[in-house]
Amino acid sequence: MKWVKGILLGLFVLLLILTWSLVGLARETTACRGGDVESCINIAPEVISKLETLSRVVPLKQVREPVAIFKKIEPLLKNSEYWLGKNEETVYTVLLLNDRELRTFGGFMGSYAVVIVNNGGYEVRFEDIYVPDGQIEGYIAPPEPLQRAFKTGSHRLPNADWSPDFPKSATAIRWFFDKGKEVVPDVLITLNISTMEKIMGVIGEIEIAEYGETLNQDNFYKWLEDNTEVNFFPGSTQKRDALTATGKKLMQKLENLSFMDKFKVAKIIFEDLENKNIVVNSTDESAQNTIHELGWSGEYAPLVVSDEKYQAINVGVIEMNLGVNKANCCVSRVMKQRLVAANGRLVHLIEVEISNHAPQEFPVKPKFYGGNYLSYLRFYIPEKAENIQVSALPTITGDLGLWPQPYSGNSEELDIQQVYGFSEVGLFNTTRAGTSSWVRVVYELEDEGKDIKLGILKQPGIREVETTLELLGKTRTINLVDDYVVEIRR
Repeated sequence: MKWVKGILLGLFVLLLILTWSLVGLARETTACRGGDVESCINIAPEVISKLETLSRVVPLKQVREPVAIFKKIEPLLKNSEYWLGKNEETVYTVLLLNDRELRTFGGFMGSYAVVIVNNGGYEVRFEDIYVPDGQIEGYIAPPEPLQRAFKTGSHRLPNADWSPDFPKSATAIRWFFDKGKEVVPDVLITLNISTMEKIMGVIGEIEIAEYGETLNQDNFYKWLEDNTEVNFFPGSTQKRDALTATGKKLMQKLENLSFMDKFKVAKIIFEDLENKNIVVNSTDESAQNTIHELGWSGEYAPLVVSDEKYQAINVGVIEMNLGVNKANCCVSRVMKQRLVAANGRLVHLIEVEISNHAPQEFPVKPKFYGGNYLSYLRFYIPEKAENIQVSALPTITGDLGLWPQPYSGNSEELDIQQVYGFSEVGLFNTTRAGTSSWVRVVYELEDEGKDIKLGILKQPGIREVETTLELLGKTRTINLVDDYVVEIRR
């Protein structure tokens, strides 16, 4: 019977530990439930400690996940006074991106929210991006591809996120906000509508009394699109009005969620930060250093470096919709990379195949917002790349009206420069509704005869890309959901 007593004693001790942990957690999380951000931050270290204790005796996913997330974000606590605007107010601007119209960081920057945090409290307002944009005077030279696509003459705020390096784009966006007589934010955050749809899946339905509508995860995007784009005209406040009504209800619902539902929302945001679907920039040096260390700063730079053992190769692709439509409702892509060694050279092929599943070629608002797809692709390959060759099969050619012609084999149609530690190769491509197009870039490098580290940068806001890698005769297929590094042994 001793073994029975031993088991019972062990279970009793375990029960005491669990009870202590759960009671403590309940007490702490109740303090956080009312929506007071400062109280949540203040109790975070004790919550982390209790969860760690709990995870050691109950190795369940439901316990391990909060522990891992809390431990990852714990460095943010050292700047809590800054985040909460304790000494002076902190201004956040959340760029609301529509990823049905793909841009550098996920979606078109059509609107934004300004959140002013002061001593733990906050006030929020929503605005149409074209309001400050319309206040900007003078001529600003746009990047050449934007000029060819839009023919607007001057660079504009909605396109200020051109650089794939978010610190550089953030500097440009702040400059435009300043010139547009808008508050210059301390913190810039990107938030794609696909992230908001995931959050809607947690918070459930919201009633928009002003419009007599009930929104949920399934109709959230369509309702916003209908009420911000259809019948819009310069000077109209319909976009701001719709966003304000929706945003206020969302904030109220979020504040009143249970602790566990708040954690579910936090997990969605955390995973999108980890996978570069949300990026953050701060003007505070200490806070920005923390963001960088966490991997959330959206910097575009080589992932790996060469050393005595490895030859480093870094590549990436940035895809943008410059067709002024929401074609990315219906667009998918796959990537293939092939690396071979021959005669002291490494030959690397990168192919992107784009499929447009749209049922028709042109938008019919408010029923359908997609259509044919005009994309601008930037391939980032090593600075020392030689013998660069580009081929493509666009599926819309001939008279494209205002759209620029896609790349057709003429090297003068390529935009090539050295930037961010890469050679950048840019070109236009077209994909007709119901078809697939492709673009291939091939280049060579000197083969140093060492093992190889290949770093593949993932584009922020594109949730995943099915990628097939044929590397020195070995094949693997991955879903590119984050930056990826693979070692190639020889």
